[in-house]
Amino acid sequence: MKRNRILTAILLLAACVAGLWFAFQMVQQISNNEREKISTSEFSETRRQADSAFEMGKWDQAIEFYEQMLIADPFDGEARIRKAWCELKFANQIEKSTEANIGPTESNSPETEQSLRLIAEAKEDLEVCLDSPFHRNLARRNLAQIAVREGRQEDAIQLLDEAVKDGYATNEGIENLDDFESLLENSKLEAVLKKEQLNRGSMYRRVFSAPPVN
Repeated sequence: MKRNRILTAILLLAACVAGLWFAFQMVQQISNNEREKISTSEFSETRRQADSAFEMGKWDQAIEFYEQMLIADPFDGEARIRKAWCELKFANQIEKSTEANIGPTESNSPETEQSLRLIAEAKEDLEVCLDSPFHRNLARRNLAQIAVREGRQEDAIQLLDEAVKDGYATNEGIENLDDFESLLENSKLEAVLKKEQLNRGSMYRRVFSAPPVN
């Protein structure tokens, strides 16, 4: 009889422990769901702030917000392509501001190092975007811009050619973009321009232009 009472007590204790564990798991699940809701809300607000900074040309702020978004969702192609665009714009801004205020900078100056770091980060982001069918043409276009900056004209033309073969077209025409002015004397660009012109007249082109900026 005594042994039965002990066994019953053990079973009741086990049932209590199991009940407490189940209750704890339910509380954890509710807590996680609440945190997820908060995270989603914060993510939406971060996107709004990022896009607002982007539209206003506040490149450094936009980069920070897009970085936060990519930490939360590394597969957000729109955030990554915009971050890369901002990095290129910010690098240009630093170079122009520095040249206007203190003249040409030394190759090892803080301004030059910051600009090169931004371009390197943009290149990394754009190479990731090459895997996205929705963003690869803009990635090629911006990688071509970097290639021009680095004096790699053949690489730039190849990237633009790959983009237009895939349906890419700008609204302005590649020949009218300052980024590619130095390519106009290269005879290989002519075939690219002809393909792009056909794409502009097609309803099936995949990417119309780079993100709008002020």
